[in-house]
Amino acid sequence: MIGQKKQKIIAVGLALTLGTLGFHRFYLGQKSMGVSYLLASCTIIGLPIVLGIAVVDCIGLMALPYHEFERRYNPQLMMGKAYPYHKESL
Repeated sequence: MIGQKKQKIIAVGLALTLGTLGFHRFYLGQKSMGVSYLLASCTIIGLPIVLGIAVVDCIGLMALPYHEFERRYNPQLMMGKAYPYHKESL
């Protein structure tokens, strides 16, 4: 997914449906986090913990403003452009 535009709706959908397996983390380019979710979900103790974290991730992605999502997960689109929501400009 490197170099491709990531969409917020897809990330939220993956977190909602396959979040316990870490698919949303893989989609967002966070491979080590995705592997951690995947390994933890294979254990009896880790599964409920990862489920809770995936729900929090889903809510966090839904609450994340569009421009902040773009800044975090699509930085290649921001290169060479003025970022209108930068803290210094506020």
